[in-house]
Amino acid sequence: MEFLPQELVQAIVQEIDDISSLKSCSLTGSIFRDASQRILLHSLTLERDVQPAYTLLTESPRIASYITHLSITLERVDVDNDSLRQSLQYILAKLVNRQPLHKLKINSSDGFSRASILRLLTMAPVVSFAGVVALTDREDSGPSSPTNRTFQHASPFISIAAPTLEYLYLAGLPDRVILPAFSALHTIALDSWFYDWIPWLPDVISSVVRTSPLLDDIVVRFLPTYATSCPRIFGPALTMLDADLAAHARRPVIRWLLDFLAEDQTAHARIFEEFTTSVRTAMPKTHEQGRIILEDRRKQTGRLV
Repeated sequence: MEFLPQELVQAIVQEIDDISSLKSCSLTGSIFRDASQRILLHSLTLERDVQPAYTLLTESPRIASYITHLSITLERVDVDNDSLRQSLQYILAKLVNRQPLHKLKINSSDGFSRASILRLLTMAPVVSFAGVVALTDREDSGPSSPTNRTFQHASPFISIAAPTLEYLYLAGLPDRVILPAFSALHTIALDSWFYDWIPWLPDVISSVVRTSPLLDDIVVRFLPTYATSCPRIFGPALTMLDADLAAHARRPVIRWLLDFLAEDQTAHARIFEEFTTSVRTAMPKTHEQGRIILEDRRKQTGRLV
């Protein structure tokens, strides 16, 4: 058993698809332990209590080389805790020094300095920030930088990743956002309310279409709601977006994802059909090229229009 090639051991372990069996496999012998633990311990989530993770990486430093997915959720009160902040810095240093991360996700954290955010942006090829707020200039001891506070709305932070960014998801935009050029972007996804349509959203999409030569996919997702009629969301901005899409060399597809409840199935079908007709009318060039898709998320069906 000890003479099995490591490649064969890894191939065997990768065929195991349940946690219980992987745990048992990790206990059968040292030859299977490493391969099993690499799967079992590939993901680490850090919340308010990071001490268990700190203890684990201190006592078993080899485990840092197994972790490829890191998720951090910390509130400002957490980051202000000196002991927690030191433990978090130790954990991040261990992970970065042992093995590059594949995916980093940070949620609802409002105590990172701008310098820390910029370092985090370089830690993984896939980085997701949601509700991340940088310290203000008065709170940040580092060099001054633009006063935008949230990552998903702050062009200076997005600009850092713009040359290599392949997927961009924007949600909860309170104001018009000015985006840089994205030379590697393939997909942009945006959220909007069904009735509280963001009027300048098509302008934002158009700017991305014009400055993203590799763009393939645009996703506009309407948040779940109860609908009684088809919203009026179309106007001159969509006419401009239609022209930009029609002229794009990569022929990107735009997908409208609808998620709504109606009084009954008949009303639901009527609203969806009215929305479909509105899209066709507002974007005739893209419609003629067959690059508009509408999806009814309640039925999980798609319609090419």
